[in-house]
Amino acid sequence: MRAPFVIGIATLIASCSVGQGTGELVGSVLDPLCELDEPAYSLNPTFFSADVIEDRGDPDDDIANRLSMRIQRGSFREGESDGLVVLVQDANELQRSFLGVPIPLSALAEAPVKMTLYLNETCDSGFPREFWRIPLILQAYSGTITFDAIYAPDIDSTETEISATFTDVVFDDPERPGERTARVSGSFTFFYQRGRPAQTFP
Repeated sequence: MRAPFVIGIATLIASCSVGQGTGELVGSVLDPLCELDEPAYSLNPTFFSADVIEDRGDPDDDIANRLSMRIQRGSFREGESDGLVVLVQDANELQRSFLGVPIPLSALAEAPVKMTLYLNETCDSGFPREFWRIPLILQAYSGTITFDAIYAPDIDSTETEISATFTDVVFDDPERPGERTARVSGSFTFFYQRGRPAQTFP
């Protein structure tokens, strides 16, 4: 099973407890493998979390800058849920220079913000389907996201609001280009809270 791009060499160094917030994600989703053609999909998120992460792959990297957010319906594991992962490569730089500025989204390694949409509740790939249904995990290739507030602990750890709006974001499956796609817009607002990593429940 493939995992969202934010999982791998990243190691959690600080995190938020399961946060309450507000948000929405609406748009269209197409996936023939799941017999899914939904022109009016709505996520209706109820679970909001954020983690500051450390990437040990580059010794020269500024390790305290990356911020990974999860906006999800319910608190189950990602493999059983619908949700959105937003990865900000440098929260401090975004706070200094890009608040209120639309940031282009792409799947390029150097993109300042990346997004992954996973619809593993809508497209159930768990037992007994794991042998014939592929998890629906899509990467953002275009669209914009605008942050009005971001948690940037190296600048001011007391400013904990995270708020953003994303517009006309096009998602695709890099292994099946043009076959499994989504186009969505939405927003989210919640507060970072230092504590144990955000928990998911079986």
